[in-house]
Amino acid sequence: MYKVQKAEVGIRLSAFLAKKFPQFSQKKIKQAIDLGACHVNGKQERYSSYKVYLGEIITFNIEMAASLTKKQAAEILFEDEDILVCNKPVGVECVEQDIQALFPGEKVLLVHRLDRETSGVLMLAKNKEMQAKLESLFSKRSVIKLYIAFVHGIVSKGEHLIQTWHGKVDYKHNLYGSVSATKGKEAITTIEVSKTYPKYSLVKCFPKTGRTHQIRVHLKKMGHPIIGDHLYGKKYAKLQGGRLLLHAMGLMFTHPKTKQKIQVRASTSSDFKVTEKR
Repeated sequence: MYKVQKAEVGIRLSAFLAKKFPQFSQKKIKQAIDLGACHVNGKQERYSSYKVYLGEIITFNIEMAASLTKKQAAEILFEDEDILVCNKPVGVECVEQDIQALFPGEKVLLVHRLDRETSGVLMLAKNKEMQAKLESLFSKRSVIKLYIAFVHGIVSKGEHLIQTWHGKVDYKHNLYGSVSATKGKEAITTIEVSKTYPKYSLVKCFPKTGRTHQIRVHLKKMGHPIIGDHLYGKKYAKLQGGRLLLHAMGLMFTHPKTKQKIQVRASTSSDFKVTEKR
């Protein structure tokens, strides 16, 4: 716990914490802030660019930051000479440097992406030729994707089809939403309720397209934002997750080379659960 002094007023939160915790790189500190490791005056602050004010009390979850510095393992769900499919851990960003670090000694290439806060099935190619073929499968909407999410409120039974024109609506905070057809790209998600609880629901999401934050935006549009979503469900405070409660559970596709039908499932981690504030 640290109190902001006069000489520290106006500096970014990530820089403030970097001075207090020199054992962590600024990148790791920013990741920890993004994942909810920092509180300012008792309130969670997820923007590393936040500028601190005189007298503010800042706390930082050292254990969370430390976990990000450790080598993370990604369970391999399918692998052959051309393709590797893994269960991506929370906190790993889908940039080639970070994904490559999960598999030292093995060349892997991204063909699609998951949000850093989203866990689950991630498909990788082992060579440029297969990368192009897999990217083509995604662009042709030939890959069947299943996500699960805990959301606020009781979702009604039946199949809910959400279809929007999707684009960025707030560049400062990296927010997406519904825009006009001339400014956005088509986004389609089918949502089904799996189980309901007194204050929340577990839903299945089948995105036909793969736009940035698509599922998060579509669930918010339904009036059921994902629990733990600081971008699209921040105002819901009574229910929370230690993380964004969105998981890429399954993937089904036809192998471009062997023509074999491949179906993989990724189990959830122990932190994929809802907690309730008292």
